[in-house]
Amino acid sequence: MIEVWNESVATLSEYLPNLVGALAILLVGWLLATVIAAGIRRVLAHTSLGKRLGEWVTGEEGEKEIDVGESISRVVYYLLLVLVFVAFLQALRLTLATEPLNEMLTEVFAYLPNLIGGVILMLAAWLVATIMRAVITKVANVMKLDERLGHELESEKSTSIAKPMADVTFWLVIIVFLPAILGALG
Repeated sequence: MIEVWNESVATLSEYLPNLVGALAILLVGWLLATVIAAGIRRVLAHTSLGKRLGEWVTGEEGEKEIDVGESISRVVYYLLLVLVFVAFLQALRLTLATEPLNEMLTEVFAYLPNLIGGVILMLAAWLVATIMRAVITKVANVMKLDERLGHELESEKSTSIAKPMADVTFWLVIIVFLPAILGALG
């Protein structure tokens, strides 16, 4: 019985440094993930990215603001936690549990260039579409299409053709870019 006890204590004393190290990795990693996610949230809160995205989605200025910072910071937070969890399990020498997580992380990071390319194309599409929308609106205003249409229809209601034309142009440009964006995403 004493022999079994001594053997258990010896095994525990060998494994205890790994356990303490793993717990330290878990604690420090969790703190770092929390701080980094909060920093990303704060940085994105000071930008007008949420407002611009809301305007892009709704097509109206000042309509709605989307909390992009919260979403991006959560994705970064959980991705960092997965990395911390893998390091935690490796410190415990549980390689069987870390292999699937390592494969998942490899696939996620391998897909990252495609995602970045898709985002760049989406931003280019948005930029071109926004410029086209502004050009169509200005041209329609310079040509006084709304006034001419109202005069031709002899209606007392103000019929606006500039905004629908600009919005249709905006979405047509987005649709033209869509195959390239989807192709970049794979």
